[in-house]
Amino acid sequence: MPAFHVVALAILAIVGIAAMFMVLAPLEKSFIGPVACRLYQTAAGALSLSAASLPDFCSAARSTERIPLKAASAGELAEMLAKYVEQCWQKGDNGNYGRTFICYELYSEQSADEAAITAIMARNGLCDRLPNNFLDYGKQNIACGSENRIFWEPENATKTIIIKYDAFFKRLHVA
Repeated sequence: MPAFHVVALAILAIVGIAAMFMVLAPLEKSFIGPVACRLYQTAAGALSLSAASLPDFCSAARSTERIPLKAASAGELAEMLAKYVEQCWQKGDNGNYGRTFICYELYSEQSADEAAITAIMARNGLCDRLPNNFLDYGKQNIACGSENRIFWEPENATKTIIIKYDAFFKRLHVA
């Protein structure tokens, strides 16, 4: 009977690990990645839980929105981009979402730079939630939070602007 005992212990361990994921994962969104999410879904299926009981972070990847911007000036475009940067950060669960995705493809004839957009973020009180304390092209520090959670490329955003959430670095990438 030792073989039966080992198999029973292995099954018990697997069920215990699955139960741990099912209990801990909803409490801490950054705890679960794509592999752990698949394990969660498998365990839920084995326990006959409905798909509706799966948490939001196990849903399909975020979709990309393609938006033409009609800005009258560079300042107006900077205001719009600051809004889309903030919304992308929110879609990325404020840096806790476990998958990289493109939030927006924006199209504009105007251009705006990182310094102007960061100044708008500071004016609107966004620096505590989405810090950008280093201008990537100016290579200088700026008073907008304690970290650099937005990587800007190129210096002046023009024509097609991509705003992407990067799960590995837990930051946004604006190109």
